[in-house]
Amino acid sequence: MKIHTLLFASFSIALSCTNTTKDKAIVTPTSLTSKVVFDDVGIGKAEHILFQANKLVVTKNLPEELILVYDLTSSSRTIMGQYGDGPGEIRNPWSLQKSKEPDQFWVASIGQKMLSKFNIASGARLAEEQIKLKGEATVILEPLTLNNNLLIGSSLDGKSIFTVFNREGEIIERLGDWSEKTGFGEYPAHVVSALYEGRLRTNGSQVLYSCIALDRFMLLDLAKMEMEEFQGPFHIQPEFGTVPDRGVSVFAPSPDTKFGFIDSFLSDDYVYLLYSGLSPKEITQTGKMANDLLVYDLKGNLVHHFLLDVSLKAFSIDENTNTIYGLTSYMNDDAKVVRFQF
Repeated sequence: MKIHTLLFASFSIALSCTNTTKDKAIVTPTSLTSKVVFDDVGIGKAEHILFQANKLVVTKNLPEELILVYDLTSSSRTIMGQYGDGPGEIRNPWSLQKSKEPDQFWVASIGQKMLSKFNIASGARLAEEQIKLKGEATVILEPLTLNNNLLIGSSLDGKSIFTVFNREGEIIERLGDWSEKTGFGEYPAHVVSALYEGRLRTNGSQVLYSCIALDRFMLLDLAKMEMEEFQGPFHIQPEFGTVPDRGVSVFAPSPDTKFGFIDSFLSDDYVYLLYSGLSPKEITQTGKMANDLLVYDLKGNLVHHFLLDVSLKAFSIDENTNTIYGLTSYMNDDAKVVRFQF
């Protein structure tokens, strides 16, 4: 296989990594008021939301494992996703990604280790295409499609920061080295990768890696093969250690460790990050998850800090209308779809 014909000019060059701290001018927070758009998400755990083609796609998990598609023009709701392991069926729908085609989107299934592409225009409940992760690729989290041939994901095995693989599940290249990240002490690479566990988003030319247990994020430039890491304004100091598991030291976070960026969005010009700052205990007690949305330019400069009047679990952006769409953090499975204008 000629790798250079697929995406990059060459994978043989080393990934250039830069660590950057951005503590520049303080951005005065702007308060935003929400408006409920849809309140019929129903029972079950709403997980992620995606704005695409004037529609909102919402993934749900137990007890109802399905996908909801809301039409913002007609206010109608369509159910997609048929539960099961057969062709076109899906279990545990999780993260969402836009497709290059305006009426299509990808859903990552955490239980099946699979990506499924759905067609909004057809309204079919079955996925029209599915990519199954195989072999070493099964340890990959948050897989994203890069083009018709290649995918990229993050891996908790500690072997690399990013892993590029093909549709057959064969790993093409590993990019970035966790062992270089020693800011929190000298730990095995798989422990560092667990500390940095995060979400991946792409705009086609860059990949965003936002950390869940830290207020840090990384941007990978796919053309230059350069990665830069940025420190957020809150400087979370995680409380963690390691415990032995079958002879191997594994990551063990403290119950008091606070969450950093629990969701993210990457456009052509900006990075949007939903910041929590709460521990699992505090989330359980209050029902809140995140009320701060930070906006950075692609050079890591903070340009906006929005204070949301309701707590969110996930969000998506329509930059054409300066609208934030969010899933409220839920108590008693009462998630709602809300919007903010900015």
